[in-house]
Amino acid sequence: NGSVDLILGSDVSKLQSGGEFAYQLQADYGGILIWWKTIFFTESNYLWMMNYNLDVLINGIEEGPQEIVDNTLNIGLAAMSGVLGILVVIETVLLIIRAKEENQ
Repeated sequence: NGSVDLILGSDVSKLQSGGEFAYQLQADYGGILIWWKTIFFTESNYLWMMNYNLDVLINGIEEGPQEIVDNTLNIGLAAMSGVLGILVVIETVLLIIRAKEENQ
């Protein structure tokens, strides 16, 4: 009937064609789009994963429908931060080496 209230998807499908379809459904008909964690890591446990998913579900329902946000800028800022961090490490190492050479 053209109405979508809630879309639940796995975090893995977010990167696949099913995820694109979910984003398009939300853009066309509104509703709440929630991505659940489905991959289990050794550092986490079942209780943590269910707790996380329940929190995501509750927050999604409480906040209501959200507009799709383009995260391109966020990815660009993260990449720039990483590059600057590497430069800081390299410069620090060079300064330490220079200080050791001057002391000898």
